[in-house]
Amino acid sequence: MPDRPAFPHSFSIRPVRLEDEAALAQLLLTCREDAFHWRAPGSFTLADFAIETAGERIWVAEGDDGTVWGFISIWEPDNFIHHLYVHPACQRSGLGEALMRTLFSFKETTWTLKCAAANGRALAFYEKHGWTVEGRGEDVGSDYFLMRSPVPGREETPAPGPVA
Repeated sequence: MPDRPAFPHSFSIRPVRLEDEAALAQLLLTCREDAFHWRAPGSFTLADFAIETAGERIWVAEGDDGTVWGFISIWEPDNFIHHLYVHPACQRSGLGEALMRTLFSFKETTWTLKCAAANGRALAFYEKHGWTVEGRGEDVGSDYFLMRSPVPGREETPAPGPVA
């Protein structure tokens, strides 16, 4: 995958296929190197994808040209989002939101995830979508927030106006 690929004109979300593994491994590496500035260079490898997603359900965001632009992976028994990554060139495009909508349509429940405390962009994304911090912890030497999704079907609505 090139460093600065052209932004996709359209994309679709689909279940992962075996032939996606190399592209997803590269995408995970690219996203982590971009987002996790506090980690030492070389902390991440292409092998991380296969190791960290073993046994997980995965959906892929694919551009109209077949390029993989993002993915979400979940650990179903705990309703836990393990990974949600969108290529840096496509962030703020709606891909992350589309991946989450796919997840919520797959299973209407609340979900949890860990968000690195130092990852301000990701934290802002989740908060924008109604996620709340439920706790804190430490993993691999980094602080994280344990976050919970909003209850499906209970999107916040504006307060009613004054009654005339």
